[in-house]
Amino acid sequence: MPSVRKRTPPPLPYCFYLVQLCQRASTDGNDTTPGGRIFDGSWKERIFPSLQNTIFCAEVNAADKTQYTTTDKPWFTDECKNLYNAYQQALGTFNKYRSNENRLSLNLAKQKYKWLENKLKRQYKNQREINIKPRYTPQDLPGENTGTVFDELDSPFTEKELDDGIKKLKRDKSTGYDNMMNEYIIMSKNFIKPVLCKIFNCILTNGDFPELWVKSIIIPVFKKGDFNQPGNFRGISLVSHIGKLFTTLINARLTKWSRNHDVLTDAQFGFRPGYGTTDAIFALNSLISKSLRSGKRFYCCFVDYKTAFDSVTHMKLWLRLIRLGVT
Repeated sequence: MPSVRKRTPPPLPYCFYLVQLCQRASTDGNDTTPGGRIFDGSWKERIFPSLQNTIFCAEVNAADKTQYTTTDKPWFTDECKNLYNAYQQALGTFNKYRSNENRLSLNLAKQKYKWLENKLKRQYKNQREINIKPRYTPQDLPGENTGTVFDELDSPFTEKELDDGIKKLKRDKSTGYDNMMNEYIIMSKNFIKPVLCKIFNCILTNGDFPELWVKSIIIPVFKKGDFNQPGNFRGISLVSHIGKLFTTLINARLTKWSRNHDVLTDAQFGFRPGYGTTDAIFALNSLISKSLRSGKRFYCCFVDYKTAFDSVTHMKLWLRLIRLGVT
């Protein structure tokens, strides 16, 4: 494990400088546009260190208990929520007073909640299976030389997008090479959003990515097998949280764009909001059951790619994105 680096308080001039910078970013657009006095060729050497130092000196309120949660359960209704709350209440009562009566109430509340949960899951999956949309075929997608550009991918970032990205940040995560914690970004978001939005738009326009964001600390994590074989370890990269926030905004745009243009087929369950491996198991089980009822044979082929993510050529990925119209 890497050694923990102690943080030293930044000089106060950095804080005052960034206060002025944030005010100018909010009021004077001429000075903050790419190519202006602030975002010139040396903006990374001047602005980003100041931003980093200022976030470091932002006080994190230890009494703050705000939790940011997201849900990927569109089938979760108010009735299901009420039964879940009743189950949690019964669980708390049983943990406090372990009587047979409370045990019976707990089991009854759990059975009611699980019955409704499974029912709503089945209904949602059946409805989604019926409403499968036809995917784009290769001839429907813009060709490599068509010059088609999607404006929603190239438009400047808004503070609303940035705020949505900050809400997705998770607390208690290991820091990257810049030692920047997500808690600092979350607690100072109202202060840094204007200038951070300007920095992100400057990167989006000029393609000038800070080198500090691409540096990472690699932690080897053992998977299984022989401990002496390097191939049995999985590398975990600790990267800059601000750099990861920028890529989160990019990914959100690509996800929305691919959904609006039906680029991905509904048969793809990985790395998509609202989808999971249980959906694939449900679809496979439905196909098997249908074949058995018809008295037909059903053949399956399972492919497990070794080091799949490490084996893909990056240039082919870029060419594929260009062919789809992603600039």
